[in-house]
Amino acid sequence: MSETGSVKFKARQEATALVEFPGFEPLNRYRSKLWQLRLLGVDADGIGYGNVSMRERGDQQFYISGSGTGHKAELKLTDYAKVVAWDFAKNCLRVFNAREYL
Repeated sequence: MSETGSVKFKARQEATALVEFPGFEPLNRYRSKLWQLRLLGVDADGIGYGNVSMRERGDQQFYISGSGTGHKAELKLTDYAKVVAWDFAKNCLRVFNAREYL
């Protein structure tokens, strides 16, 4: 755990053009409802909390809302990432992401 209380993984991020995945619309609707209910968002100290995720049918890969999106009422496809591989022993992830990173 980090000082913020969240787990920090080493992520190998690969920029890619994500396509709208099956279930994107309902996932985003549910996420917006959770945001309206303040079950995810940003607290008074500016610390974000809560993510939503969805596994692909018949696969271990999954989509997850991005860190730092708690201030947004509704997300776009570029606010999600696709986790395609992980190694818990090494604390690392391989992620496809449409957002640009520094």
